[in-house]
Amino acid sequence: ESPIKVQDKGKANKIHKGYMWVYHAPVDKLVLFDYRKGRDRNGPREMLKGYEGILQTDGYSVYESLYGDHPSVALVYCMAHAR
Repeated sequence: ESPIKVQDKGKANKIHKGYMWVYHAPVDKLVLFDYRKGRDRNGPREMLKGYEGILQTDGYSVYESLYGDHPSVALVYCMAHAR
């Protein structure tokens, strides 16, 4: 998930922070961009419903809360965010 500025006519400063969630399935050659107003777990829960396999993430706690104990999902982490 990446934060993005979104125009919002209903706000005084006319901008709010939204999030772009990106899903990539290299075997199927698919990339999906899913815009959400928030960073909660509803987005990944809906998009990954029924998914089984390896799930590579940046280590954001949402993925651990959804799939940490899932028997058919192996969480692996991206080293680009290591500090």
